[in-house]
Amino acid sequence: MTDRPLHRNPAPVSTPALAKLQFNGIDALAAGNVWASATLQTNCKKDYLVHLGNGRWSRVSLGSNALPAGITRVPGTAALWAAGMSGGKATIWGLGRVG
Repeated sequence: MTDRPLHRNPAPVSTPALAKLQFNGIDALAAGNVWASATLQTNCKKDYLVHLGNGRWSRVSLGSNALPAGITRVPGTAALWAAGMSGGKATIWGLGRVG
């Protein structure tokens, strides 16, 4: 048996919640439970967490001085964590119960 990499050509996703976002980190907790950190690339940069739940994407603003670098669920917990910079200081966000 030969190990072959799994390759799939994903279909593009078009939804207003994802418009003009540049993604910094993503964590798929399950097929229908996906979280990502992202930055809106406009004249006034804003940062968001976006979530796929119940087949719909939504976004939550982290403000204009937040720079999320990654997102994950720490094994053994039910909380989602993001790390990055906020106001020039290293920051970790605890995002509550996610599953």
